[in-house]
Amino acid sequence: MAGNSDLPSNSVSSFNCPSCGAAVVIRAAGITLTAVCSACGAICDSENGNFKLVKKAHELLNIKPLIELGTKGKIRGQIFQLIGFMRRFEKEYPNEPWDEYLFFNPFNGYCWLVEYKGHWNFYKVTKNSPKNYLGSKIDFLGDKYQIFHKGNAVVQFVVGEFYWRVRVGDSVKTLDAIYPPHILSKEQDGSEVIWSIGEYLEPQEVEAAFHPKPMPVRHGVAPSQPSKRKGAGEAWAAWFLILLALVMIQIIGKSVKPEKIISGTSLSIPITGLNETEILKFSTEGISTHVAINVHAKLEQSWTSMKLRVVSDDPLKTTNHTFEKELSYYFGRDGGEYWSEGSQNAEFLVNGLPRGDYHVLISATAEPGHTADVLASIVVSPSIWSNFWLAILILCLPPVWMSFRSKSFEINRWSESEFKPF
Repeated sequence: MAGNSDLPSNSVSSFNCPSCGAAVVIRAAGITLTAVCSACGAICDSENGNFKLVKKAHELLNIKPLIELGTKGKIRGQIFQLIGFMRRFEKEYPNEPWDEYLFFNPFNGYCWLVEYKGHWNFYKVTKNSPKNYLGSKIDFLGDKYQIFHKGNAVVQFVVGEFYWRVRVGDSVKTLDAIYPPHILSKEQDGSEVIWSIGEYLEPQEVEAAFHPKPMPVRHGVAPSQPSKRKGAGEAWAAWFLILLALVMIQIIGKSVKPEKIISGTSLSIPITGLNETEILKFSTEGISTHVAINVHAKLEQSWTSMKLRVVSDDPLKTTNHTFEKELSYYFGRDGGEYWSEGSQNAEFLVNGLPRGDYHVLISATAEPGHTADVLASIVVSPSIWSNFWLAILILCLPPVWMSFRSKSFEINRWSESEFKPF
């Protein structure tokens, strides 16, 4: 994109190509300065309304625009007609060109569609220019655009008509800055500086308006492409509010139902096993109470298998919670280093016990030739932090996943930029 022009009334004219004699239609007569014959590729410049041959370019006619010259379509609520097509490439990357389509409307002027790797941007020249350059950022009309690329754009091919004199091989300095879905582009040729403002278009919108043939497939992420993976910030904010609520619930629950510890009596489990024996009694208050039963078995190089039951003192209640667990504990020295495996402790959680009196019954079997002393204690209405941390973990999953997807999208966006913010 280059050049700018005020629009007079529209008029259409034509002339015969000086090179091949084919008719060349001029759709913006009085404004067009360069016309390129679509039949032979000859470049003609206007002098006092007459077009004269400047250069022949037969070898370039193998490049065909996806949208046929003269095509009309509606974009952003306005009808435009395609009058010119240009292919350009970055001087350092000649094998990665992009296509620029020049459209004209006698009342609304010129606009551009720029296509690169299946991504489309709708451009119009702007008379506004940035006021401040802040390092890698540009302040434009109150928005902070981030510089994406600086380079040199070279014209590879042109066809149709243009409102400035254009040649194959022409080169301009470029700068692109993004504020998705917008992109701000600067072109500088000597002392002339042109700023254009672009907006990302979804391929479906371009296809509906101009029917490119074939419709290019999108690859990668475009610099100005808006992310559909937003919302991570809002998700983390919601997560933080829920976290505060859960902490308050834990604190309030602990103050309303303070913990009460009940110690039990130690006993010895004979080799042949221990018949069911009562080791603890406790009482609960309120509609629903949590209870943690902690068992410590003094094991040495042995194991024990225990069964624990919590039963109600009221024969009319059918409350009966049963737990089974095997404990083992072995230790020793190997090469001067101490080692151990297993555990001597077990915890059994009983949730939602109604008001009443309860008994804790235990039966156990020890490893033949060994005995094990068991000590039990009960914490009535404990703070169930395991549930708290599980809830936090589950709540973390959505914002973490959204953050990962958003970060991945941005990394792909900036993969071809020399101004990566990461």
